[in-house]
Amino acid sequence: MWQFKNTQSMFDKSSDFLQEKANELASRLIAIADEAAPALSRSLHGPEAGDGMTGPVRLELIALVLHLADRFSSASFGPDHRKIFMDNLLAATAGSLPGESRRSLKETYSERHVSYSGFGKLYPEEGENMKDTLFWEFGKVMAERFSPDDPASAVVAASAAMDVYQALNRTVDEVGVFKYTKERP
Repeated sequence: MWQFKNTQSMFDKSSDFLQEKANELASRLIAIADEAAPALSRSLHGPEAGDGMTGPVRLELIALVLHLADRFSSASFGPDHRKIFMDNLLAATAGSLPGESRRSLKETYSERHVSYSGFGKLYPEEGENMKDTLFWEFGKVMAERFSPDDPASAVVAASAAMDVYQALNRTVDEVGVFKYTKERP
């Protein structure tokens, strides 16, 4: 499990700074989902999956990335700064989407965030199975929603979630809003 350092004193966390970083991160979160969505959609729907099938997969990925960003902010900031940051990040992300997608994202994120919050582990340790991890839950949600007749699709989607997580780690490091370590307990 990743451990995060509390970075209260590492940089200025004024509301303006948090809003600026949330706005910068929002477009990058969407880019992460945009990059992963077509391949995941083809894996779930088959090679004939078109843009109409990619949109809902993209929204699920954005909801996952927002949830992960919330975990990062919870570990990095106090509750007040986390709220400021996440309110701005959610608004900036949703504001970047067209009307119907904006409403769908808000509904999807609200539902998934509650569900995903019940999973303390993101992924299994070496040698463990994926059960009871966030990424396995994401995989199950994706399989049930988009590919209910193919049980292997849950594994494919869970693997995609791990790739998205790695992309998010690189992105938040570039943006500089969270500082974290990869130390094991």
